Order: sequence, then structure tokens, then C-alpha cells
Amino acid sequence: MKPTYVNSEKEFEQQIQSLENNKSVQSILILMAENNNCKLGVIEPTIKKCSKTIIGGVFPQVIFESQLLNTGVVFIPLSFKLQSLSFDFNQSIEKCTAEMNDFVSKISSEEKTLYLFVDAFGTKKDIYIDCIFNFFGTSVKYIGGCCGSISFESCPCVITNDGILENSGVFALSQEPISLGVAHGWKAISDPFKVTNVENNKISSLNWEPAYDVYKKIVEQHSGKKIEDNQFYDIAKSYPLGIVKIDGEYAIRQILSAKQDELICSDRVELLEYVSIMYADKNDLLFAADEAMNMISDTSENSDEDIIFCVDCIARKLFLDTEFSKELDIFDKLAPVYGVISLGEIANHGNEILEVYNNTIALALWKRK
Repeated sequence: MKPTYVNSEKEFEQQIQSLENNKSVQSILILMAENNNCKLGVIEPTIKKCSKTIIGGVFPQVIFESQLLNTGVVFIPLSFKLQSLSFDFNQSIEKCTAEMNDFVSKISSEEKTLYLFVDAFGTKKDIYIDCIFNFFGTSVKYIGGCCGSISFESCPCVITNDGILENSGVFALSQEPISLGVAHGWKAISDPFKVTNVENNKISSLNWEPAYDVYKKIVEQHSGKKIEDNQFYDIAKSYPLGIVKIDGEYAIRQILSAKQDELICSDRVELLEYVSIMYADKNDLLFAADEAMNMISDTSENSDEDIIFCVDCIARKLFLDTEFSKELDIFDKLAPVYGVISLGEIANHGNEILEVYNNTIALALWKRK
């Protein structure tokens, strides 16, 4: 059964009922744009009544048939079974671990893929993600994203069979394998700096010097432009930070703003990690899109029935601007694209620590049955 797009409460309810009655559909992925004609309070009872596993989220924008949409809801029916578990971020890690132990004891040990959606602005998002990786480790591939509003405030945004939740997360396990492609296109223009003072996403010193001063000096030298407070992001969007990984890769952190000596990043940075200042132009990002597409196209023979699930970053979309459609066109050469513009990308082949990325593309290729 093909993915569908709806943009009214009536269509939403009809689609849930249609998928409920379709015996070939085992689970449902629901991707909702934050601007839509479906009031959450109206559609939530319909979600709760569905007997099939539902996961998904509310995002700034959605992608349907390789087109970027500002409104509406994308339904992706899945022919494979998902086993899901949701968490309130306010609960303790001990309770989280106990619930996962109980959950895993009731399912098969043959799971190959873990889907994960979290509230981007949840109070314990990173602790929850760490807990999941500590539990499942490298036994599965991971794909998902950070849900929420471009207003950068926590809101009901994680879709589960329990409803549409705030300050929460949901993961689902599947025995169905996926082909996974992850790329970003950013390149280091500085030596690594040690993070010597940081509080969550606020870096105040690099190599024991004020973080903003270090960043400003490198960026102004490279760009040939002076950074002024009133146009900081106009320049900073081309110069994110890259957390240096063991394998020589980088986990990108978008810099949202600067305050006195601090750099305010879009996600957590750890004390004593090393970061480099990165740079790319639009062609670099489009080249990375091609790399991600090749990662999933090289793994097996592809058919006309395949679809691509895409988690693409809001910062990336804003950076590419009018050329963002070129990125979707690259993926569409392989298969139709369905997905989201996220506030953080979650993807991992299972061979490294699980964390949130920024300014990155994550693609999963599904064999539609």
C-alpha cells in the first residue's frame, strides 16, 4: 500500500480507518507538519483507538512524493510489525531501564532496526537517547529524528498509540532490515579545539579561551567578513562546529547564536570533546546528498516498489534555500522520497555511539511489499 497525504481531520480519521482495515498493513508511520488543518485534540482519540502500532511526530515540514510541503500529514503504511515503547522524559533512568528490560523480554531477539522519535526540546532528551544506546548497543541500525516546532519551544509532538506527547520519546523495533545512508558535506577549516567549559549546548571556552573570540577570529579570517551581532546567523549558518569522532568523521552542531563569550549550539556538546570549525557551500551539501543516496543504492538491487524515508535538517533546508529541491531530486532518481524536515537527525549503522546530528541527511531505503 502506497503512502498517502491528507490535510483535514475527516481525511485523517478516514485514513486511520482504512489502514486499520487493511490486513497487509502491520504498522503505521505518521509524519505531520506543524502547520496543518488537524487539531491535535480532535485526531488524538482516533490514534488511540487504532490497534496497529503507530509512531511518528510533528515536524516543521514534511516530504511527500519528493515534494516539500508546509502543511498536512503523511501516512506511511508498513508491511512489517513494529514493537514500540514510549517514555516520559520526567521519569528516572532506573524506571526507563526497567521498562526496557520488561519490553525486550516479551519480543524476539531478531530485531535489526530501531526507529526513534524524540521531543527536540525535551528536558532529558540526550539522557534518554544515551539510555537506549546503552541498552541496545550495536545490535541494531538506528533511524529517526527530533520532533517539534520551529518556535523552538517544547510542545506535543511525538506521535504514539498513547497519543501525541510532549517532553517524551518513542522507539520501535523491527525485524525488517534497512539500507542506511548518512552524510553532511561539511569540511573542517580549523584544527580541533578542546571544549574546556560547557553547559549542555552553551560553549563558553575552547582551549581555555573565550569560545566566541576563538570562533570569531577563525570565521572572519576564512570568510573575509566582519561578524556583527545583528547578522551573526547570516554568517554562522555557513560555519557550524564539528565534534571530532574516533573514526575521523564529525557530528555537526549548528550554532544558533552567540551571547557574550558563549556559543549557543542546537544540541549538546560534552566537556573535553574536540570540535573543529566547519565550512561548506551549497555544492558541497548537494554532493553529500549524492553520497548518502549512493550508500543506500549500492546495497542491493532496487525496484520500482522501493521508497526512501528521509530525515533532513531544518538548518540544511534554510542553508540551501531555493536549491533544496535539488537535494530531493537527487534522491528521487533512486526512489520516491517521503520524510521530514527535522530539528535534529538520529542515525547510526550500529557501529558508533548514538547521538543527535545537525545539518545532516539520514536516508533509509525500504523494500515496499
